[in-house]
Amino acid sequence: MELNRFTTLDIKPENVIIRESDILRLLGYPTTDADPFIRHTVQLCIEQSIGLLMPKAGYILLEISKKKTKEGIVRFDGTTLEVGKLIAAQMKKAEYAAIFTVTIGKEVETLSEDAFRKKDMLEGYIFNLIGSEAAESVAEIVHQHVRKLSEDKGLHITNRFSPGYCHWDTKEQFKIFSFFPDDFDDVTLTESALMNPVKSVSAIVGIGKEAEFKDYTCNQCGLDNCLYRSLKENR
Repeated sequence: MELNRFTTLDIKPENVIIRESDILRLLGYPTTDADPFIRHTVQLCIEQSIGLLMPKAGYILLEISKKKTKEGIVRFDGTTLEVGKLIAAQMKKAEYAAIFTVTIGKEVETLSEDAFRKKDMLEGYIFNLIGSEAAESVAEIVHQHVRKLSEDKGLHITNRFSPGYCHWDTKEQFKIFSFFPDDFDDVTLTESALMNPVKSVSAIVGIGKEAEFKDYTCNQCGLDNCLYRSLKENR
C-alpha cells in the first residue's frame, strides 16, 4: 500500500451499475407496482445513459497524524480536515485514509439539462437521478478497490464519507482537492466548492487494523435528504 501517491483507476462504463429498481424507488414507485409508462421511460433513459458514461477516478493514501473526535478533526501532515464529530468518531480507529474523487463526465448531465429545456420534466428528473446513481456506483468501485488493497495488508476500512453529509462543510472540498495533482483536471471545483462535472463524488475512507465499517448513524443527524440514509435503508 503506497502512501502519498495519487493513483488513477481505469473504470469501464460497463462496470457502472444503474439499477432500474433504484431509479423507480427514488421516483417513489414500488418496484413491483410501477406504472408501465414510467418503467418504460426509466429503461430507455438508462439505456441511453450507459453509452455516454465516461467514468474517471483517482485516489491517494495518506497516514493520519492526529485525530480529535471531540473537535471533529482528522489531521494529515500539514492539512487538517474538519470533518465533524460524527465522521471523526467513525475514523477514530483509522491509521490511514484514502481520499478520492470520481466522476461520470458531463454527458448524462447534459441529457438532463436538454430534457428540462424541452419541458420534459420527467425525463430531465430521471436523467438527473441516473447521473447521481452512476456517480455513486463509481465511488463504490473505488471504495471496494481500497478495501481490497487494505485487506491484502491485513487492514480494514470504514464507511466512506463525503463533504456535505454528516455535518461536513462542503467548503472542505478545497482541502481535499489540495491532495490531488494539478494535472488531474477530470474533476474541478468552482469558487463555491461545487464539483464540475456535477455528477462527481469526493470522499474519505478510514483504514487501519481496528477500523470498522458500521451502519451509518442516521439517528444522530437531522438531514432527511441524505445519500447515506438511503444507503442504510436499502441495504
